[in-house]
Amino acid sequence: NWSASLRGTDDRKSEGVLYTPTAQDTLPAMHKRQAHWAARTAAELGEDPLPLRVFASVARYYRAPQPMELYGVREGVLSNPDLKAEEGINWDAGLRFKNDPRKISVQILYFETHAKNGILWVTSASFTKPQNIAKTRTRGVEMDFSARPVQLLGLTLRGTVQDPREISGSRTYNQKQLPEEPVKSVLAEGTLYLPLHFELSLKAEWRSRIFSDRANRERLPAQALFSASLEWHASAKTKLVFAADNLTGEEYQDIYAAYPKPGREFRGTIVQDF
Repeated sequence: NWSASLRGTDDRKSEGVLYTPTAQDTLPAMHKRQAHWAARTAAELGEDPLPLRVFASVARYYRAPQPMELYGVREGVLSNPDLKAEEGINWDAGLRFKNDPRKISVQILYFETHAKNGILWVTSASFTKPQNIAKTRTRGVEMDFSARPVQLLGLTLRGTVQDPREISGSRTYNQKQLPEEPVKSVLAEGTLYLPLHFELSLKAEWRSRIFSDRANRERLPAQALFSASLEWHASAKTKLVFAADNLTGEEYQDIYAAYPKPGREFRGTIVQDF
């Protein structure tokens, strides 16, 4: 199978002033037209009733800068009105085993991505700013296992080992590990399908240490986060969710913040379809 998409933009910006926590920039009036395209082709080999499949795909993708990245105003964040669109090539290949009667699925794949003008959030001092990185390369292996051994229990296990590198040729940053990208990560989740349309899920996520800067000097240690959620399917179109994230109260950072986040977080959600 294959797919393709094309996006055209016509941006007209009036003259103005962009205020940031550290300075202010005068933005000139501008009229710019751009075209971005993406395409993907994939193949899967195998015949029923054999449970084994071989698959591969190659894709060309883009990611246009978001308004918050260009002009956003947020505590601890500097926007970047000069960001370019990220473009790249991605390919993967792997094996998939699926046993429908026992609801077991096992998949292993190799992936590789080469990007130009990659958009990455980089932290310096107490501020985080999106920047374009000329060339990056990420390659790795992902393993995925899911099963429902009994009607009341579902299990998911996913692990990734990757090598995310900057290959821009810069004397300072070349071959450095990409910011905010771990080398190893693991996710384990279990779901209990209870009577009266209740579902209880427990999830554990772990990632190895990451760097928040391109020079790999600002290191964040390995991190494990645990969460739980209880869902009630009140009807075919109504779902109530109560969830608790970061059960152990760990301090952690995300790409939009240059300071530790609070500990446990509780949330309630109502999902209503019409």
